[in-house]
Amino acid sequence: MDMKGPIFKVKNGIKQGDPMSSNIFNCVLEEIFRQLDWEKKGIKIGGSYLSNSRFADDIVLLSENREELQTMATELEKESMKDGLEMNIDKTKYMSQ
Repeated sequence: MDMKGPIFKVKNGIKQGDPMSSNIFNCVLEEIFRQLDWEKKGIKIGGSYLSNSRFADDIVLLSENREELQTMATELEKESMKDGLEMNIDKTKYMSQ
């Protein structure tokens, strides 16, 4: 069952700090992650893969190797740009073993 409604143009944005901004951001971000094909990416835990953890506007990407992590970051950036979201490279951190 398709739950999408009609397409409409957005003429005004929501200001930062507005109580609705975090909810709308989370809805857009959820749709972005649904477009990514990451079912076999991330860290395998108990037979399932965990690829990301999200809190507010912070995202942690999880992977067992650097190459996959870089691919995931690039895919997330490209998919986000389609919806007008940009990653802040100055605030982006990478950690690995």
